[in-house]
Order: sequence, then structure tokens, then C-alpha cells
Amino acid sequence: MTQPGVKFAGQMKSMTVRLFLLTLSIMLMFLLISCSDRDKRPRALAPTPVLTTITPTLTGLPPFFGVQTLGEITNDQARQRIVDAGIRLVRMGIHWADIEMPPGTYNWSFADSPISSAINASLVPLVVVSTGPQWAVQDMPIDISTGKHYDCGPIDHEDLNAWSAFIQALVERYDGDGSNDAPGSPVVQYWEIWNEPDNQSLDASCVFVGGCWGATDMNKNGVPDYQDYAEVLRRAYLAVKAANPAAQVIFGSAAYENTSQNCFNLDFANNVLGYLQSTYASAASFPFFDLMGFHFYGNPSLAEDWSPANILGKAKGIGVNNMAGRPSIKGLLTNNRVDKPLICTEYGRASSGGDTRDPPETQQGQSRYVVRATTQALTLWPNEMVATVWYTLVDVAGQKPFGLLDGALNAKSSWYAYQATINELVGGSYALTLTDTGVEGYVFSMPSRQEKAVLWATGNPVNKDFMVMGGQRLRVVRMYEVIPGSDNWRWTVDVIHDGGAGDLDGAVNGKVMIQVEANPKIVEQTP
Repeated sequence: MTQPGVKFAGQMKSMTVRLFLLTLSIMLMFLLISCSDRDKRPRALAPTPVLTTITPTLTGLPPFFGVQTLGEITNDQARQRIVDAGIRLVRMGIHWADIEMPPGTYNWSFADSPISSAINASLVPLVVVSTGPQWAVQDMPIDISTGKHYDCGPIDHEDLNAWSAFIQALVERYDGDGSNDAPGSPVVQYWEIWNEPDNQSLDASCVFVGGCWGATDMNKNGVPDYQDYAEVLRRAYLAVKAANPAAQVIFGSAAYENTSQNCFNLDFANNVLGYLQSTYASAASFPFFDLMGFHFYGNPSLAEDWSPANILGKAKGIGVNNMAGRPSIKGLLTNNRVDKPLICTEYGRASSGGDTRDPPETQQGQSRYVVRATTQALTLWPNEMVATVWYTLVDVAGQKPFGLLDGALNAKSSWYAYQATINELVGGSYALTLTDTGVEGYVFSMPSRQEKAVLWATGNPVNKDFMVMGGQRLRVVRMYEVIPGSDNWRWTVDVIHDGGAGDLDGAVNGKVMIQVEANPKIVEQTP
């Protein structure tokens, strides 16, 4: 595949002609990329502040760049951190058990506060609905640590009508039509039905994820639990559309991971899709969701179960190693004759934990992963994947630190990495994948008609030439360590002249040479 604007050295002449014929412009604006065997260290450059945050504005789709919140959305400082990063999509949870207790009586304060806090800050809520009230999960086993029924899975059959009524009332409250609305008529467009419903275990190491619909028949009602979930999803979809036809329903995001704890039923999503297809394929509302949710975490032990070993592999590649023979998320849909876009509602990598494999569990490694995974996912926007949600905004006590902020709401290195990624790529659309040895990279066409390449070394550093024409310079957005050895990282912009400081070949030759390392760089030509 070729694309105007990004070329290797041998393609220079043909690309110039193509650009002239296509654009009738007197300026040639493109990047010429080629490998060099040289491995020089770049000269130090004075840091330049990253550009001011640009707020994403996408029409008809959720904002692509999201973050998971766990109650912090009502905190002014945390909410401002979201806004300052340029994040627009915020995933949050609402528990049925909090709102409808007793049956038929709704206490909306548990939903009004977080939803209004987000919307008043011009953020877009993605609401996960889960957790059955005790009166609706009487058939579930008892949790001996609490004396209550587990509320993570199947709803009692006799309470399914109450579930439908709750969902319709919930969506009606946040549809903004002026009837039975929450104060201020806030609008929620995105509703997800449970979190990781494919969990099959009640062990504490698994059940904390929020869902437990993956077992054979946990509530002993004679119906497979995947079928129970399919019916809850179907009823939710019909209730959502009855209240707000424009709202979008998300299939509860599957973990779909082969973990050592054996938490997840790897057949769950396929079973749900297969049941819906075999039972309701002729229904006008089939498949009873608008977006297919899934989760992906960047630790290599999970990533290497997919080919390629990244978010793209799980989204649309093939399963290998512990997932050998398993279809991707897109494959699950295709196998069941369903054509819906994906949404990754959790992806992440911890900033500490001892794993030294690339990207390591350090501030630097987490920052690398923010840029890499977000860039990879953006190549599928908008037709195949509509959004991604980083897990999580704030480090969670007792868990590995996945947050963009620490527990005191201070910005971590990864927050700055996410901010820089959003600043640079918002509004961009995927153009092509770079294929030269030793580098992974992707090129995006920007609204300005300029192109940006995001790239990083897959092994040892590689020196690369970028062509600059007509007096243009090379603009490079890169990570730097605030104090050597501190593992505290920020982002800076270098503007490099042909033959000037930062051009590793030191010659005025129509090219700028930079070093590509494991830390990603964002590169474009600039006047």
C-alpha cells in the first residue's frame, strides 16, 4: 500500500509526480523515511512545551480517547485532570442495587451526581449498568463473607420485567427530552450492560471484576448462564431504544483472557452471540447491541496470546499460544454473522510491579504503552473500533498502579503521555503502516492535510532519515526524563533544521536524521 506524504527513499520521484497531479500545489509536503546503519546519539536539545490541549469533536461517534473512572468524577481536581488531558469520554459504573431498593422505588442520587458532574464539564459519559439488588438475585449463591447473595450475575427469572422497567426508566431520565428527566436534562448516549460478564468464578481473585455470568448455571435455574446474560442484554437493548432510540448499547465488555486464575469462560461471548443468532436472527432488533465491548491489557503474557501481540491482534488478528485456535473479537462477530464496530472499554499497563519485559512496569514503560496502544487502536477508527478507554484514571489501592494519576491525584508520567497523544492525533485518520525493519509505526492524515507518523523501535535504536523539502523542518514530539534516573517523564517538541542541531548526519542534504528508540516519537514536516 502507498500513501502520498510518507515514502521511502527509493520512491521519491514517483511520489513527487503523484502529489503534483493530485493536489496541483507548488509545495511538496511529505515525509521520506529510510533506514540507516548508523547509530549515533542525538545532541541534547532544549525542551519546548507541548502544544495546548485540543478538545476532540467527533460527530455521530463517541470521542475516541476515554478513561475509566471509579467514583472520582465528582471530585473537582480529578475531573479537571481529565479535561486538561483532552480526554472526552468517561466510563463510569451505576449499580441497579443502589438505585432500586426496595422494588419499584428509585433513588436517582447515585446516578445523578456522577452523570451531571461529567456532563457539566463537557465530558461524554459511558455508563456501565450492573449489580443486581438482593431481591432480584435470590437464586444466586450466598457470599459467606457478607451473608448476602452474590449480585454479579444472573437475575431471578421472575424479576426480568423489573430489570426492563429499571433500564427504561434510567435511560428516560438521561435522554434530555424534557420528560421525566434528571435536573438539567443531561443526556447519556452510551450504555454498557455489565462489566466482564464472562467471569465464571466466585473466587475473590476473579469476582471483583463485577460480572459472573460465565459459569454453567450459577443460579440453578436450569438455563445456561450465557443464555441468562443474552436475555438480559436483549431486554436492556429493547428498553434503551424504547426510551431513547438514538442511544447506543454496548455488549458487556468481555475479558476473553486465558489467565492462571481461570477466571474467564473463553466460550462465553461466542455462546451469547450464537444463542442470539439462533433464537432471534430474524428479529428487527437483532443482535440487540450496537457496539461490541472488549478489554485488552498490555502485559506481554496476555498480549503474546494474540498475533500481532498487541491490541490489534485481539481486536481482529488470531489467537496463538494460550489462545491458540480462538478467534479475535471481530472473528467472534463474523462467525456469528454479526457486523458491529468494536469498543475497547479497558486497556492499560501498570507503572510498577516488577515486570521488566517491554514495555516494563515503570513510569517510562507505562508511558510508552499509552502512546503505542492508543496509536494502534486509532488505526481501526472509525469503522472497526469507535473508542478506547484507558484503565484507569486514578491508581486503585490494593491493585497494581494502572492510573494516569496517583492516589493523591497527582499526574503521573502516563498522564502527560496520554495528553501528548491526544494533542497530536485528535482528528487524525489512519493512512498506512510503516514496514521498515526494526520500527513499528503508523501514519495519520490530519485535518490540516498534513501527515504525522508515530513510530518506535522494536529492538535496538535505529537511525532514520526524514526528507525535508522546500525549506521545511522536521517537528519531533518526544519523551524526556525530567531528572536522569528519576523515572519521571514529560514531552517536548523539537523543530530540527536540515543540518542543524538534532540532525544526526550534520549535513545540509535535504534530509534530517533522528534516532528512533523504544520510546515513541511523533514526527511531521513543518514550515
